[in-house]
Amino acid sequence: FPQTFKNENYLALWGIPEVFGYHGNQLKRYDQFTQREWLQSARTQQEFQQKYGQFLYGRKLDLLNVRYVASQFPLNDQKYKSVFNAGKTYLNENKAALPRARVVYDYEINEDADSAMARINAVDFDYRNSVVLNKGPRISILGDSSGFTAAEVVKDNINDFEIETNITRAGVLVISDNYYPAWKATVDGHSEEILLADGN
Repeated sequence: FPQTFKNENYLALWGIPEVFGYHGNQLKRYDQFTQREWLQSARTQQEFQQKYGQFLYGRKLDLLNVRYVASQFPLNDQKYKSVFNAGKTYLNENKAALPRARVVYDYEINEDADSAMARINAVDFDYRNSVVLNKGPRISILGDSSGFTAAEVVKDNINDFEIETNITRAGVLVISDNYYPAWKATVDGHSEEILLADGN
């Protein structure tokens, strides 16, 4: 949570990822996804609490696989569980966080990234069990939003990572990481196309 560790590098020191990053060279698409400029435009305490409240209690932290939120106050919402506090620092567990990688069996297509980002916030969209893609997958997937299958990241290096999952039907592997056009993917040794998911 912003300003909890203001002007300090505790999280980076211990290798803990931070939603808004540690430098000012973020991807434009990711900044749009997290609404960084809108959040940072708050000028009063009331506006700050309103904007960050919408972000904290919305869907995007779940989609980004944010398991814990450090804040200067307890987050009093059923979505969060306070697991630790020391002085004015509280650690809150996000009970709604999605896995970093999961397989879903339902999707929508929206070629416009901004529209896709807006769609994931719609009340009639099941963001946990569905995904918005920029184009249709090459395989046939029967629409079914009854649930997702968790996938495990078994290797995670700077330039590559490996995911394992066991599924009995075709689905879309959704990863909470940022999309890069230069990425390459293989499934069981065979090349597969990477699609933009949820506008990010």
